[in-house]
Amino acid sequence: MSRVRVTLICAALTVPSALSATELGIETSRAQAAGFLKELRLRLQAGMAESPMAAIAVCQDEAPKIAERWSTESAVVRRTALKLRQPRNAASEADQATMLAFSKRLAAGESASSVEEFSVTADGSMRYARALVTEAPCLVCHGESIAPAIAKTIGERYPADRATGFRLGDLRGIVVVESR
Repeated sequence: MSRVRVTLICAALTVPSALSATELGIETSRAQAAGFLKELRLRLQAGMAESPMAAIAVCQDEAPKIAERWSTESAVVRRTALKLRQPRNAASEADQATMLAFSKRLAAGESASSVEEFSVTADGSMRYARALVTEAPCLVCHGESIAPAIAKTIGERYPADRATGFRLGDLRGIVVVESR
Protein backbone atom coordinates (compact mmCIF):
# COMPACT_ATOMS: atom_id res chain seq x y z
CA MET A 1 0.00 0.00 0.00
CA SER A 2 2.82 2.44 0.78
CA ARG A 3 4.29 1.95 -2.70
CA VAL A 4 0.96 2.95 -4.23
CA ARG A 5 0.70 6.07 -2.09
CA VAL A 6 4.29 7.05 -2.90
CA THR A 7 3.57 6.63 -6.61
CA LEU A 8 0.42 8.73 -6.40
CA ILE A 9 2.14 11.41 -4.34
CA CYS A 10 5.01 11.50 -6.83
CA ALA A 11 2.54 11.71 -9.71
CA ALA A 12 0.76 14.58 -8.00
CA LEU A 13 4.07 16.36 -7.29
CA THR A 14 5.14 16.20 -10.94
CA VAL A 15 1.98 18.03 -12.01
CA PRO A 16 2.33 21.83 -12.04
CA SER A 17 0.77 23.47 -8.98
CA ALA A 18 -1.42 25.71 -11.17
CA LEU A 19 -3.72 22.77 -11.92
CA SER A 20 -7.29 22.97 -10.76
CA ALA A 21 -8.77 20.31 -8.48
CA THR A 22 -10.40 18.74 -11.53
CA GLU A 23 -7.14 18.63 -13.50
CA LEU A 24 -5.35 17.16 -10.50
CA GLY A 25 -8.16 14.59 -10.16
CA ILE A 26 -7.72 13.60 -13.80
CA GLU A 27 -3.95 13.18 -13.48
CA THR A 28 -4.22 11.25 -10.21
CA SER A 29 -6.95 8.99 -11.64
CA ARG A 30 -4.89 8.34 -14.77
CA ALA A 31 -1.91 7.40 -12.59
CA GLN A 32 -4.01 5.01 -10.51
CA ALA A 33 -5.57 3.35 -13.57
CA ALA A 34 -2.20 3.08 -15.33
CA GLY A 35 -0.55 1.62 -12.23
CA PHE A 36 -3.32 -0.91 -11.78
CA LEU A 37 -3.15 -1.96 -15.45
CA LYS A 38 0.64 -2.23 -15.43
CA GLU A 39 0.68 -4.43 -12.33
CA LEU A 40 -2.18 -6.58 -13.62
CA ARG A 41 -0.50 -6.97 -17.04
CA LEU A 42 2.77 -8.08 -15.42
CA ARG A 43 0.98 -10.65 -13.25
CA LEU A 44 -1.03 -11.94 -16.23
CA GLN A 45 2.12 -12.23 -18.35
CA ALA A 46 3.78 -14.22 -15.56
CA GLY A 47 0.69 -16.41 -15.32
CA MET A 48 0.57 -16.99 -19.09
CA ALA A 49 4.27 -17.91 -19.05
CA GLU A 50 3.30 -20.73 -16.70
CA SER A 51 -0.01 -21.66 -18.40
CA PRO A 52 -3.32 -20.11 -19.44
CA MET A 53 -4.88 -21.80 -16.37
CA ALA A 54 -2.45 -19.89 -14.13
CA ALA A 55 -3.45 -16.65 -15.87
CA ILE A 56 -7.12 -17.46 -15.23
CA ALA A 57 -6.27 -17.81 -11.54
CA VAL A 58 -4.54 -14.41 -11.65
CA CYS A 59 -7.69 -12.82 -13.11
CA GLN A 60 -9.96 -14.41 -10.53
CA ASP A 61 -7.81 -14.31 -7.39
CA GLU A 62 -5.21 -11.58 -7.81
CA ALA A 63 -6.89 -8.89 -9.96
CA PRO A 64 -9.30 -7.81 -7.17
CA LYS A 65 -6.36 -7.56 -4.74
CA ILE A 66 -4.36 -5.51 -7.23
CA ALA A 67 -7.32 -3.14 -7.65
CA GLU A 68 -7.55 -2.89 -3.87
CA ARG A 69 -3.84 -2.01 -3.63
CA TRP A 70 -4.27 0.80 -6.18
CA SER A 71 -7.36 2.13 -4.40
CA THR A 72 -6.87 4.80 -1.75
CA GLU A 73 -8.88 6.22 1.11
CA SER A 74 -10.39 8.71 -1.32
CA ALA A 75 -10.76 6.66 -4.52
CA VAL A 76 -11.59 3.10 -5.56
CA VAL A 77 -10.11 1.36 -8.62
CA ARG A 78 -12.22 -1.31 -10.31
CA ARG A 79 -12.85 -2.92 -13.68
CA THR A 80 -16.07 -3.87 -15.38
CA ALA A 81 -17.42 -5.00 -18.74
CA LEU A 82 -20.63 -5.45 -20.68
CA LYS A 83 -19.85 -9.16 -21.09
CA LEU A 84 -18.91 -10.27 -17.59
CA ARG A 85 -16.88 -13.14 -16.34
CA GLN A 86 -17.15 -12.13 -12.68
CA PRO A 87 -20.65 -11.06 -11.49
CA ARG A 88 -19.18 -8.90 -8.69
CA ASN A 89 -17.77 -6.63 -11.43
CA ALA A 90 -21.22 -5.78 -12.79
CA ALA A 91 -21.42 -2.47 -14.64
CA SER A 92 -23.46 0.42 -13.30
CA GLU A 93 -25.69 2.43 -15.64
CA ALA A 94 -22.92 5.01 -15.92
CA ASP A 95 -20.42 2.26 -16.76
CA GLN A 96 -22.71 0.83 -19.43
CA ALA A 97 -23.19 4.24 -21.04
CA THR A 98 -19.44 4.84 -20.95
CA MET A 99 -18.70 1.51 -22.63
CA LEU A 100 -21.25 2.14 -25.37
CA ALA A 101 -19.71 5.56 -26.03
CA PHE A 102 -16.19 4.07 -25.96
CA SER A 103 -17.22 1.37 -28.45
CA LYS A 104 -18.42 4.06 -30.85
CA ARG A 105 -15.20 6.04 -30.43
CA LEU A 106 -13.08 2.95 -31.15
CA ALA A 107 -15.25 2.04 -34.15
CA ALA A 108 -14.72 5.57 -35.48
CA GLY A 109 -10.97 4.95 -35.43
CA GLU A 110 -9.93 6.71 -32.24
CA SER A 111 -6.72 5.37 -30.74
CA ALA A 112 -7.39 3.02 -27.81
CA SER A 113 -4.85 4.89 -25.67
CA SER A 114 -6.92 8.09 -25.86
CA VAL A 115 -10.32 6.54 -25.11
CA GLU A 116 -11.05 7.85 -21.63
CA GLU A 117 -13.46 10.17 -19.85
CA PHE A 118 -13.54 12.14 -16.64
CA SER A 119 -16.57 13.62 -14.93
CA VAL A 120 -17.42 15.52 -11.77
CA THR A 121 -20.91 15.25 -10.29
CA ALA A 122 -22.88 18.01 -8.59
CA ASP A 123 -21.72 16.74 -5.17
CA GLY A 124 -18.06 16.96 -6.25
CA SER A 125 -17.49 13.23 -6.73
CA MET A 126 -15.07 12.40 -9.52
CA ARG A 127 -15.18 9.46 -11.94
CA TYR A 128 -12.51 8.47 -14.45
CA ALA A 129 -12.89 5.65 -16.97
CA ARG A 130 -10.33 4.21 -19.38
CA ALA A 131 -10.95 1.69 -22.16
CA LEU A 132 -9.68 -1.88 -21.88
CA VAL A 133 -9.12 -3.07 -25.43
CA THR A 134 -8.70 -6.73 -26.38
CA GLU A 135 -5.08 -7.54 -27.20
CA ALA A 136 -3.69 -10.73 -28.72
CA PRO A 137 -2.89 -12.47 -25.39
CA CYS A 138 -6.47 -11.78 -24.20
CA LEU A 139 -7.86 -13.92 -27.01
CA VAL A 140 -6.57 -17.13 -25.41
CA CYS A 141 -9.29 -16.83 -22.73
CA HIS A 142 -11.64 -14.20 -24.18
CA GLY A 143 -11.56 -14.90 -27.92
CA GLU A 144 -13.94 -16.56 -30.31
CA SER A 145 -12.15 -19.91 -30.28
CA ILE A 146 -10.95 -21.12 -26.87
CA ALA A 147 -9.07 -24.40 -26.39
CA PRO A 148 -11.23 -27.06 -24.67
CA ALA A 149 -8.99 -27.37 -21.57
CA ILE A 150 -9.04 -23.58 -21.09
CA ALA A 151 -12.81 -23.42 -21.65
CA LYS A 152 -13.23 -26.17 -19.03
CA THR A 153 -11.19 -24.24 -16.46
CA ILE A 154 -13.09 -21.03 -17.20
CA GLY A 155 -16.41 -22.89 -16.82
CA GLU A 156 -15.33 -24.33 -13.48
CA ARG A 157 -14.15 -21.00 -12.12
CA TYR A 158 -16.85 -18.84 -13.73
CA PRO A 159 -20.08 -20.85 -14.23
CA ALA A 160 -21.96 -17.78 -15.55
CA ASP A 161 -19.16 -16.62 -17.88
CA ARG A 162 -20.16 -14.35 -20.77
CA ALA A 163 -16.74 -12.79 -21.44
CA THR A 164 -15.85 -14.59 -24.66
CA GLY A 165 -16.26 -13.98 -28.37
CA PHE A 166 -13.95 -10.96 -28.50
CA ARG A 167 -11.78 -10.04 -31.45
CA LEU A 168 -8.50 -8.17 -31.51
CA GLY A 169 -9.18 -4.48 -30.86
CA ASP A 170 -12.68 -4.95 -29.39
CA LEU A 171 -13.61 -3.04 -26.26
CA ARG A 172 -13.14 -5.65 -23.53
CA GLY A 173 -14.30 -3.36 -20.69
CA ILE A 174 -13.18 -0.37 -18.68
CA VAL A 175 -11.09 0.52 -15.66
CA VAL A 176 -12.89 2.99 -13.42
CA VAL A 177 -11.45 5.22 -10.69
CA GLU A 178 -14.16 6.81 -8.53
CA SER A 179 -13.96 9.02 -5.49
CA ARG A 180 -15.34 7.48 -2.31
